Amino acid sequence: ARRRPVNTAAAVHADIRHIILVDDEEDCHFVTRLVLKKAGYTGRITWFTRPEEALSAMRQEEQGPELMFVDINMPGMNGFEFLEHCEQEGVLPNGHTAV
Repeated sequence: ARRRPVNTAAAVHADIRHIILVDDEEDCHFVTRLVLKKAGYTGRITWFTRPEEALSAMRQEEQGPELMFVDINMPGMNGFEFLEHCEQEGVLPNGHTAV
């Protein structure tokens, strides 16, 4: 008997209600959003080209995102500095961060 692949995407998507993208390149935002939507993600996606803007927006949220994609090489504040600020201010994601 052939085994059918198990689709766990729906279960994963249910746990991820908000994703934040931080990258100074607009093309990366477009591609990442496209891939997420093709994978079936229907939750909230917020994107920023400047880490400072992302940090400011995250301070105003009652709950942090479940997932965050962060570019390392950005002008001004780099990805590692951004994550350090997030940690200091207690606004790191509740789930995972991909750098």
